[in-house]
Amino acid sequence: MSLTRPSDQVPVLTGFRALAAAMVFFGHAVDRRALGPLWPITYGWTGVNLFFALSGFLFTRLYFDRFAAGAVSLRTYFLKRAFRVLPLTWFLVFASYAAHPHYSAADVLTHLTLTQVYFAEYRFSINPPMWTLCVEESFYLLVPPLFAALGAVERARPAASVGRRLLVTLIALAAFSQACTGVALNLQLVDHALSGEWKDFYWVMTVFGRFGDFGFGIAAGLVALRAPDSRALRSRLGATLTLAAGVALWACASVWMQSRGGVNAAGSHALFHVVSKLHGAGGALMILGLYNGAPGAGILSTRAAVYAGKISFALYLVQYARLDARDTVTDVVARAVRGVIHREALAALAIYLLVSAVAAALHHLVEEPARKRLGARFIAAA
Repeated sequence: MSLTRPSDQVPVLTGFRALAAAMVFFGHAVDRRALGPLWPITYGWTGVNLFFALSGFLFTRLYFDRFAAGAVSLRTYFLKRAFRVLPLTWFLVFASYAAHPHYSAADVLTHLTLTQVYFAEYRFSINPPMWTLCVEESFYLLVPPLFAALGAVERARPAASVGRRLLVTLIALAAFSQACTGVALNLQLVDHALSGEWKDFYWVMTVFGRFGDFGFGIAAGLVALRAPDSRALRSRLGATLTLAAGVALWACASVWMQSRGGVNAAGSHALFHVVSKLHGAGGALMILGLYNGAPGAGILSTRAAVYAGKISFALYLVQYARLDARDTVTDVVARAVRGVIHREALAALAIYLLVSAVAAALHHLVEEPARKRLGARFIAAA
């Protein structure tokens, strides 16, 4: 088995990241009262599910074989993760504090350490979308031992065919995912016994409740790793059907929630936690289909789409960056745009492009210099 490190850059998946970021942005920025029949855009929040599935896929592609073989320096791995996420996060936390210096020291500290999600009073205070970084960072911690364990499962029967070893590995992954669900459930039960309230926090905002999204991405990544020449997947028809199945799962979950009055109303339904996993499962199938060349891969691989993907992290965070006690960057831009453009579809597009310009500036002035210069220096020293 070759341990040659795959390229970090897969243009179509970088473009897919841009799509997921745009979904989240439009879900936040669009005036929903003006949507009319365009209700699916209200499910832009499911772009987070796609982000998590994409992380699972990419980490599997880049790290599975290397962690399974013990060929990765944990220090280098964690330094790379830190310099990918923390510089821009810290910059925006301090910038928000400078614009509105009434946040407590504890609030700022929890955001700097990405632990704010565990404190209800700080969870959505400085920059609400940052809660997902807490989940993402928790996944980074799980990756080394999880991949080492799954690699041991895969190697346990070296004489078995690739297909059988893959199946056993996927079963072990499913068991781990179910165990995470059990942890989330038990934490919820303990919390209910202590507080008397039913809280969805453990399902929505912890890596245990959200591991299913990452797990679906890992499963798709394992299939891509172990069946790179599969005609069923790599053919135009196979890739198209995989993508179509992913879109269908996403649509079915969204339609089911909408038919029950939206995500908040549907949340009390007994099947909600099952149906909600379809967004991540659908995302993983979309990723696998596009990775294998499904229709749409060409568009997502264009320079514009790839560039939008590269600045997507900055876009995701800056949209809620505070300029004062009341307004975020998006609020100010939206108010100015809607004063000139009165058709909501055109206004939303203009808002997206203008906030993306701010994100691009932060990407080039903060995110990339910190990663390439400071990060490279620390990693070289390690």
